[in-house]
Amino acid sequence: MRKKDCWDKLKIFISIISSILIPILIAVYGSSINATLQKNEIAVRNVEISVKYIDIATDILSDKPTEDNIVLRYWAIEILKEYSPIVITPEIEQQMKENSIFKNYLTGDDDNFLTDDAGNRLQGN
Repeated sequence: MRKKDCWDKLKIFISIISSILIPILIAVYGSSINATLQKNEIAVRNVEISVKYIDIATDILSDKPTEDNIVLRYWAIEILKEYSPIVITPEIEQQMKENSIFKNYLTGDDDNFLTDDAGNRLQGN
């Protein structure tokens, strides 16, 4: 039997270390990927919730303002201010408090035109 030299010992050492490190690296990498996926899932869920709040707020603001719904309108305005990428100025806020807003919808079989709340087709490009 041949005596092991330093290269043989190094080969054995590397195989032992790699058999320990590879599973650890796979676990760490897998955990990192899982954490990233969870963060992305939470971000998507938050966007979906924001869209639902905005939809509720615009529905509320599309009704005619009355004394019965004024507090609800203020809440809806705060929702829009929270989620709007464009600043809602005090003038716009006052108009939303005093007037109903109009929601336009993309309609048609091929989704290529807008209608007003009454369903009338809006002219444009």
